[in-house]
Amino acid sequence: MGGKMKSTEGLTCVQPQVYKFSRKGDIGMSMKVDSLYIPPIQNGEKRISDTIIILLTLEWPLSIKGLFTRLKRQYSKTVSYQGVHKAVKRLEKDEVLVRKDSYYKLNKSWLAKIEDFTKSVNSKYGELEVNLKGLP
Repeated sequence: MGGKMKSTEGLTCVQPQVYKFSRKGDIGMSMKVDSLYIPPIQNGEKRISDTIIILLTLEWPLSIKGLFTRLKRQYSKTVSYQGVHKAVKRLEKDEVLVRKDSYYKLNKSWLAKIEDFTKSVNSKYGELEVNLKGLP
């Protein structure tokens, strides 16, 4: 039932899959998760890709040079220009970022997918309370 999970520079890719939820006597409910990149929730050191996403939630659009400068100044990241370029290109390829001319911003389609995903999970949590008694 589980799909493949792969990590890309701090982002987790949830491959298309169908989750089956069922309780005794209930018909299984399913939720399809399209290919979606979700930044990991973690404390401590953030990866360059995570920080780029955070930067672009605060200020957009930005060029690679603008991202590089802000990473160095605001986040004290020890990263090369080439490292930032590679991370931005990967995020663009994964459809997390969109480019217009030489400037990047978050992809509204990606943001909508995250919103839909969280609404769906929140809804399922409300509908499918699980009795944990008797589980190991």
